[in-house]
Amino acid sequence: MRRTINVVAMLSLLSSVGIMAAAPVASATIVVGQGIAGVDIGQSPTQVEGVLGSPTFKQPPSQGLTAWDYHKSPLGLQVDFTGGSVIGMWTTAPQQRTSKGISIDSSPAQVRKAYPKVKCTPGAGPQPGPGEQSLACVVRSRYHGKIVKTYFEWRNKNKAMEEIDIYAV
Repeated sequence: MRRTINVVAMLSLLSSVGIMAAAPVASATIVVGQGIAGVDIGQSPTQVEGVLGSPTFKQPPSQGLTAWDYHKSPLGLQVDFTGGSVIGMWTTAPQQRTSKGISIDSSPAQVRKAYPKVKCTPGAGPQPGPGEQSLACVVRSRYHGKIVKTYFEWRNKNKAMEEIDIYAV
């Protein structure tokens, strides 16, 4: 009987360790090359509303692009549609993280370490201020037959990241 209890206790411990080890991936809200907060490239507006509910603001269509804003915490998310499906999205919320722990609080060195195949280009990020140099680091991947780029962007490469974007090209 005692041996059975020890085996059950050990299996329970191993099971809980497995759950804790999986927690960072399970709580990741940015899936590089796929989506953010449960919204994926290619989803319909109805599917997005099913995941996130009604947006805080729907921007008027412009040049074939419609944008929905979800700026209530913890989302800090904009979802862009064209042709009736999600073409891309971006976030500025520090709560949104990849499975490797990358968020807008991460440095370029942390992104390079987490994603060794990332390509970083100085001057390619958001419009820098005086005396600043922007930086964009891009991870290319494929999702449902589309090339998708995940951008990590800094307005000033020595300060906090500006945003994380995921766009099909």
